[in-house]
Amino acid sequence: MGRTAGVVLAGGRSTRFEDGTALATVDGTATVRRVADRIATVADAVVVNCRRDQRPAVERVLDDADYDLRFAVDPVPDRGPAYGLRTGLRVAAAEYAIVCACDLPFVDPTLLSYLHNRARVERIDAVLPRVDGCVQPHCGVYHVDRGRDACESAVDRGGASLQTVADALDPVVVPEPTVREYADEDAFVDAERAADRSGAPGDPI
Repeated sequence: MGRTAGVVLAGGRSTRFEDGTALATVDGTATVRRVADRIATVADAVVVNCRRDQRPAVERVLDDADYDLRFAVDPVPDRGPAYGLRTGLRVAAAEYAIVCACDLPFVDPTLLSYLHNRARVERIDAVLPRVDGCVQPHCGVYHVDRGRDACESAVDRGGASLQTVADALDPVVVPEPTVREYADEDAFVDAERAADRSGAPGDPI
């Protein structure tokens, strides 16, 4: 159980992108592929959480991935990110999981590695970055068993947000100056803001 899994949260819907954020392209590559590739440089295996109706399209963009890839399909769609994380952590055969939402196409593997190393060395339940004054629970490292328990509790109480899960774990929060030592300004630019910068909402970036 010393292995590390990556969990890509790709099950959310989008009002901006017709095919969903996971399949929106950045520099010609689907966001889910960009995030999975980056996590794979740090993790031993990558788990992609998605809806059942998404899976064929997501599988196609990941078809030639050269790393251990698994899918965690939500039994019930549209229950929120805590539900999706629970599904992903159920499949993750590891002690820790590097978790990232698929709408962070510029996420920096150097930062993910730093968060992962802190979690392992300090035996922490969750390590999360602070950016723009806010904790970022959708990009961090979670202890798989305890994170899954926190997700179960949140879902049972009707909670949907990852912040609810993070609060239950009392995470170590990495201050923004430290985050910026390991990641540049684009690391937390989401796909929608990247599309705005391109000047063509919803088009490939």
